[in-house]
Amino acid sequence: MMAGDGEPLSQVAEWRLNSGGVFMRASDDEGGKLARLADVRDWLMHRNEWPMERAAEEIVKKLREAHKAGVPLFMGSKKAYALPLRPDDHMLSPQALQERGGLFGLDERLQGFAGVCNAIINGWLGEYAGYGGTFARIDAVCVRAADAAQLWGWGSAGAVDAVAPPPLSLVPTVPSPAPAGKLPQKSRAPEWTGEALARKRKELKLSDPKSRNHTQQLAALTRLTPREITRREKDARDSAALAKHAALRTSGKAA
Repeated sequence: MMAGDGEPLSQVAEWRLNSGGVFMRASDDEGGKLARLADVRDWLMHRNEWPMERAAEEIVKKLREAHKAGVPLFMGSKKAYALPLRPDDHMLSPQALQERGGLFGLDERLQGFAGVCNAIINGWLGEYAGYGGTFARIDAVCVRAADAAQLWGWGSAGAVDAVAPPPLSLVPTVPSPAPAGKLPQKSRAPEWTGEALARKRKELKLSDPKSRNHTQQLAALTRLTPREITRREKDARDSAALAKHAALRTSGKAA
C-alpha cells in the first residue's frame, strides 16, 4: 500500500532516519527521534481510510491540545538536527515571503504555532500556493516520535517503543464525545462558540486575504455546516449588541 506522497505505507508508519528530505532527529538520544506531521497525516489517512480533510482536522485538534500542555514542535532540516519551532518561524515559500515584504511583513498569525495551523488549513486543505514550493516548510514540521504515538497512536510497535511515551498528564484528557454524525448541529463542537468562530475567521482572512471560502475552511476545521457557523456568529453578534445596549442604558441611569 502506498502513502499519499507515493511512499510505501510502512515508511510513514514507523520511525526512519530520513523522511521527505528531512533528517529525523533533534538530538542523538532516544528522545531525539522525530515524526513529521505529514507522515502522521498519511498514516492516519490509510489506517482509518480517511480523506486528507479528516486527517488534517485530527492533527490540528490534537496539536492545539498538546500546545496548551507544552508539547514542542520542531522544524526539520535536510542536513542538520531539527530545532524547536521558534515564535518567528514561518511556513511560507520564498516567493510568498517576498510578496509579503519579507519577514518584517508577517504578523503573528503567520508565525510560530499559529503559522503551522494556518499552513495545514490553507496549505494542505486550501488552495493557497504560498505554503507550497519545491520544499514545503509545513512538511518539515515534526513532533517527537513518542508524542506522535501518544497523540495519534502513530507508528509501528518499534516506533512506539523507541522512546518512552511522556506522562499522560502532558496531553489533556478530554472525554470522548458522541460521534459527530449522530449529534444535531447545535450540539456539535461546543467549543466553537460564535466568538471563537469569529476570531478564527479573522485569522483566516489575515493569512489568506484573497480567499473567498473562509466559511468552507471553518467548516472543514470544525466539522460544522456553513449554515451553523453563520448562525453561531450571528447569535454572538446579537448578544454582544444587546449587552452593549444594556450597558449604555445602565450608564445613562447612573448619570
